[in-house]
Amino acid sequence: MPEAAGFDLVISGGDVGHPARPRTWPRTWRRRTWRRRQRRGPAGHRADPGPPAGRPAGGGHPARGRRRRHALLQRAGRADLWTAIRRDRRPARRRALGHPGPPSTGRTSGTHRPVAQQPRHPRPPADPCRLPDARPRWGPAAGRGDGRPAGERGGAGARGPRVLLDPGRGRRPAQAHRPGALGRRPVNVTIWGSRGSIASAGPETDGYGGNTACVTVEAPGEVILILDAGSGLRRAGKMLAGDGRIIHLLITHLHMDHIQGLGFFRPLFEAGREVHIWGPPSTTESLRTRLGRYLSPPLFPIRLRDVEAALTLHDAQTDAWRLGPFEVRAATIIHPGATIGYRIVSGGHTLAYLPDHEPALGGTLAAAEWTSGHDLAAGADLLIHDGQYTPQEYAVRVGWGHSTVGHAAALADQAGVRRLLLFHHEPDHDDGTIDGMVAEAKALRRGGTVDGAAEGMRLAV
Repeated sequence: MPEAAGFDLVISGGDVGHPARPRTWPRTWRRRTWRRRQRRGPAGHRADPGPPAGRPAGGGHPARGRRRRHALLQRAGRADLWTAIRRDRRPARRRALGHPGPPSTGRTSGTHRPVAQQPRHPRPPADPCRLPDARPRWGPAAGRGDGRPAGERGGAGARGPRVLLDPGRGRRPAQAHRPGALGRRPVNVTIWGSRGSIASAGPETDGYGGNTACVTVEAPGEVILILDAGSGLRRAGKMLAGDGRIIHLLITHLHMDHIQGLGFFRPLFEAGREVHIWGPPSTTESLRTRLGRYLSPPLFPIRLRDVEAALTLHDAQTDAWRLGPFEVRAATIIHPGATIGYRIVSGGHTLAYLPDHEPALGGTLAAAEWTSGHDLAAGADLLIHDGQYTPQEYAVRVGWGHSTVGHAAALADQAGVRRLLLFHHEPDHDDGTIDGMVAEAKALRRGGTVDGAAEGMRLAV
């Protein structure tokens, strides 16, 4: 590309077959280029204007040559922050927030101020009503100092014992921590039916109720447990209709007084409602086949396969398994037919459910390792246990699979149960008779409390 005289550039080119047309650069560009070359001199380099006033030649670092400011910081007008980076090697953001750094030497370079004189912005005050995060924090016990070492407090003595601070309410001392205390959540138990063998309605049973076995267990979450499906399940189903929670129905055995409420359980007829039924395993037939004998003609007009809920049936496991906030374990206990009891743990609370159980089997309780149901009941906060017979009634009904109140009290003491709830009341017993049996069990217990399960009772485990 030849250069014409007077800095006129002529470019020859064009398509083949067309004459070349000369092109000249604009006059303004030529004038500006000439002025730049005049300022730079014959070597083509810009003349050195010399050091600025008040600064030695070579800048503040003679060994490194002339100091050059960062172009970005220079354009932003942040020379003070740039100086902070150069002096103590800390990021400008930390300097602006007032984080401590190495002590300043007080040296200056030119017109720059010492680091100690740089403007600092104080950190925003912390919210006095909330900690930075929700993790547990430890602080001093109330009345035992302020948490600082004794030397900083100006007095002698060691720091007091630490207590856990409530993470959501600032630095206010809360109850001292003990293992498992933070994990305890409320577990609510409701009795919907406490009668055994057959429903028994009438004025003489109004106190304890006449519906057969059904208990609900609730904890925070989207899962609810139901223990057995006796006639009390009908009223429980009315309470649960439409609430959307996942239902796990744990059946101990398939005698009629424990399954007769299934056909009247409203959630089974809610389209898409998730319902799980757990029951004792069998080596010959599935749980669906065995339950289908009741939920089918001629005993019932609707078959199990006709329910609208999303129903799943399971064999109860011998190892512990998780159902929402609950840890559940099942084990075989003494009662005619395939029968299991349940141990339920949630939020640090333990419930044992053995509604039909004969641990003595005609005699007295054996050693703990040989006693039926001991492992399920060990250390439970609440034991719901069979207490159907008086000693006179049991003498002629040994092997029927039920207990006296004395057997229930002995098992509760042997297993270290805190609270015993007598359950599965004899259908022929009126309220006065059951009151007397509860009083007898209270007299027999060596520790813990005894109550009689009554329909409508609500307990916090």
